[in-house]
Amino acid sequence: MVERCFALFYGYKYGYRRNPKHDTHMLLSYFEINAVKPKSKPFKLTDGDGLHLLVQPSGSKLWRFRYQFAGTEKMLALGAYPAVSLADARTRRDEARKQLQAGIDPSVQKKLDRLTAETATRTTFKLVAAEHVANLTANRAAPATIEKHRWLVEDVAAPIANRPIADITAAELLDRTPPPSTALPVALGCESLCA
Repeated sequence: MVERCFALFYGYKYGYRRNPKHDTHMLLSYFEINAVKPKSKPFKLTDGDGLHLLVQPSGSKLWRFRYQFAGTEKMLALGAYPAVSLADARTRRDEARKQLQAGIDPSVQKKLDRLTAETATRTTFKLVAAEHVANLTANRAAPATIEKHRWLVEDVAAPIANRPIADITAAELLDRTPPPSTALPVALGCESLCA
């Protein structure tokens, strides 16, 4: 009986059961991930260094990275399993760990990156120019002025219309100017439009 107790427990003063399955931690494999079946409650398959695969009752498999930042435990979503492979999840985990070592919170950085991308798509040349034309109309500019600005936006600057405004250089705007006979009025119009 005593030998059996020592086999089940790792000593009385430690107070937890020994489980040979968890004594040595093995990294996840593709076979293990593909073979896992959902249960009635969500459960985790750990990979190491805070990375785990959360298996939902619906069958979805989600990569999560658990970390601590400024004394607070946080979790970062890295994507769903078929879309994000095991190697990609480990790479993303390593990138997040590098950010932590640099003193950057990975979840905050992810939100900032998403907001930057959304802002870049909302501030294309076409949208900013349309807002400029709308401001001219609201401020009751002359119809000829409004039409000139609309022509500059729709015809002259059409190739750069869908690019973020921050990526457009002055050289590109000058390259868009028409032949010399109309170059001065168009250049002045582009200058006033972009100023």
